[in-house]
Amino acid sequence: MLARNELCGSVTCVLSRLAVASGVFFTVVLLGCLTFGQNQATQFEVGDLIEFEFHREKQQQIVIELTGSGWPRVEADLAGRKIRYVVLPGRATLIRRANAPEAPEKLPAEYRTWTDATGAFQVEATLLALTDTEVQLLKKDEKTITVALDKLSAADQAHLSEVRSQRAAEANPFEGGVPVGPGAARNAGSAVPGGMSGPAGKPTQKVFGMGELPIAGRSIKIAKEVAIDPVKFSYVPGPQRQHVADKSISLPPTRFSERHEFHTNRQLFQCGNSGELLVVYRTNPFEATSQAILIDSNSEEVFGDLDLPFKQVDDVIISPSKQTVVTIHSPFSRYKGGLVFWKQKNDQWGPDKAWEFDDSRQLNRFTAHSALFIDERHLFTIGSHLALWDLATDTCIYSVTGPGAWNISRDNSHIVFFNKGSLWIMRLQDGVIVGQIKGEPKFMASLGNLDLSPNGRSLVASSGGSLYGFDLTNGQSLFSFEPGYAIKTVVWADNSLLFVNNSQVVDPKLQVTVWNVLLPRELYRAQTGSTTWVVAPDRVFGIELINDNRRQEIAEITADLTAQDLLAFGPGTRISLSIELNHLGNAADRVARSLRDRVEKLGFVVDDSAPLRLEAVVLRGKEVQEVVRDGFGSILATQERIRYTPHSSHLRLKLKDELLWQMSANHTASGPILHIERNETPQAAATRLSRPNPAFFTNAAIPTKISRLPKGRLPGKSTITPAGLQ
Repeated sequence: MLARNELCGSVTCVLSRLAVASGVFFTVVLLGCLTFGQNQATQFEVGDLIEFEFHREKQQQIVIELTGSGWPRVEADLAGRKIRYVVLPGRATLIRRANAPEAPEKLPAEYRTWTDATGAFQVEATLLALTDTEVQLLKKDEKTITVALDKLSAADQAHLSEVRSQRAAEANPFEGGVPVGPGAARNAGSAVPGGMSGPAGKPTQKVFGMGELPIAGRSIKIAKEVAIDPVKFSYVPGPQRQHVADKSISLPPTRFSERHEFHTNRQLFQCGNSGELLVVYRTNPFEATSQAILIDSNSEEVFGDLDLPFKQVDDVIISPSKQTVVTIHSPFSRYKGGLVFWKQKNDQWGPDKAWEFDDSRQLNRFTAHSALFIDERHLFTIGSHLALWDLATDTCIYSVTGPGAWNISRDNSHIVFFNKGSLWIMRLQDGVIVGQIKGEPKFMASLGNLDLSPNGRSLVASSGGSLYGFDLTNGQSLFSFEPGYAIKTVVWADNSLLFVNNSQVVDPKLQVTVWNVLLPRELYRAQTGSTTWVVAPDRVFGIELINDNRRQEIAEITADLTAQDLLAFGPGTRISLSIELNHLGNAADRVARSLRDRVEKLGFVVDDSAPLRLEAVVLRGKEVQEVVRDGFGSILATQERIRYTPHSSHLRLKLKDELLWQMSANHTASGPILHIERNETPQAAATRLSRPNPAFFTNAAIPTKISRLPKGRLPGKSTITPAGLQ
């Protein structure tokens, strides 16, 4: 039977689909589907210890029961959580039979003579295990004996004290810490399962339910809410941060296994907008550790290379003295999340303390996803709250609840954030509000990216498909325009030009793209001041998107042009309509009238002879026949044949044959998953999903202004390569 979700009214019910399309037959196989007909060479019993692969990692677990077909069921470990899992007999290896004596682990044969406190008894043995109260010895006949420490001679106790000290020193130079550095996680892994080891008497534990560290997370609380009230504008920009371009820092190699190198991901953290300190972060979804490379761009040196026992870190922040590092871990699923503070001592990094985020059921819950050191003692966190913390006492100095979009000034002195329908400027040091920027409610409702210029005098904000600029010395508007495409990211390339969508340099005065920058997918970018930092596989380097030569080239492209000269269309422009909506059926006439009304309300004049044309069209695809299957990959799954015809909807603005703007949507039931509403058949769901939606045309955001360079003045173009800017 098809699964139904009675709570939400819709459900993902088709989990495996066999499709026949264009004469090609293919099968979508889901992960976890059982493979039948495996060779059962070994008959397993309850209590057997078996080895198998689970989520690409080998595990050894005890068989807790057998299925009706005799297959072993175990409790496999998934990120510290036990999952009941059936192992295919052909993919399991018997390690030890049930009730068989477990052989002690053999250590190198370093035998010595052990003597009891009375001197009457001696034995030749090697040290097998050591605790605070007893010692386990392995004799030459491979028999083990356990002796209380106070029963041994003074010489033996002194020897064990030296062994304990040596092991602790090799494991970690910190008292209560953990080794972090090249290979530390792997070297320590032999001592404690999970890959990290503390000194003797300091066992590791799951922090936030994620990685293992010899510290425990502690709860912290926010306090002293800042009053967000209208104030007199008193923001004063700080000193401009100088760029540090044309620098290249070599990176140490990754330490992931060779077979996982291809899957390694890299990020570049900015350490709270700091122009001097950077973190290149490497992670691998198949390994339990991450690598954080700490960089001082001023000295062009790597001063830290940390192995972290976490699969994912959201941000890495470094203190001004470079003696403290904070890693931030967002909560997800059953993990609480929090902050881990790492200290440097004797050229080693170790965990000092951890803050846990509030439980998900907590009212006014505190979480953070980024942070910034104000000084060595004070940390500013951004997330569910803006909060300043005293690290000496682990207490909150002030907080702001529920901030929206935000950005920190390049001198790290102020933050601009959205709250209560306005943009507010707050001084980080004491939480004093020094400015308020009001905007149209429609603009504020869809506020996206914010960025302060390197000199701190200007703010750019994106909202929907529009860009807005503000003068931060008085809060007044500088510009507003629609570039004619969706805005995903926007930052200042320098103090006068914008860098939009990681690819286009836009002149906000002319409201037009004046340069294009291509950044390949394998490179990672971060902006600090007027410098763009790029991470290549073996190095991180800084470049200036807008240097003196490029500024001169841009000036030549835009010489003697005004925004009005570059306006391809705007309010008052005559526009013709080309509407082909036959596949919308009875809704076609209503949609056509709605489009005409919207165009006129935007200020355009409808003229069928105008060269500027708005095209609205629905295209019909070829009919598709599929067999859908329900039942989680089971051989007893029900099957049903369905048919559907996909459609696509398009809105285009053209000037003669030149495409200025377009927006499209596909309407189809294709894919491995079919979403079915309550009491709906698969055929009815496929028909509904592949039917064109009139709301696409009635809700599409048609731009009111689009600028373009005149013929013969094409935007310049640069490419960022692993070797630099070309």
